[in-house]
Amino acid sequence: WGVAGAAAATAFATVFSSGKMLMNLAKRKLLPRISIPKLSDLKELLAYVGPLFIITICRLIGFTSMQRRAMTFGTVPLAAYQICVNAMIFFLLFGEPLSQLQQTQLPALLSAGDRESTKSTMKS
Repeated sequence: WGVAGAAAATAFATVFSSGKMLMNLAKRKLLPRISIPKLSDLKELLAYVGPLFIITICRLIGFTSMQRRAMTFGTVPLAAYQICVNAMIFFLLFGEPLSQLQQTQLPALLSAGDRESTKSTMKS
């Protein structure tokens, strides 16, 4: 079966585990009810999510364009591109929370002159 068999097994395992999780949530009465949100709730959500959605779509278009261009160079450049993108995403997953921490906590600690808290925040 080769690669196609591995892909099919992965897809089947994903669907099966998702179904099993939904069944267990329903059995424990933890499955949330799906309802249509009110228009006022949607407006509040879109005010917050709108800019994030645009940023995400622009990034997706950029990455897709770069991948399509890398595909025209052949298999090895495409593999190199994929490795670079995976490494970047790996470090972004760990770097973004640290960046948010620095942007939210450190300015207040620095202006207060609390050196010990600043050092412990930097180490965490």
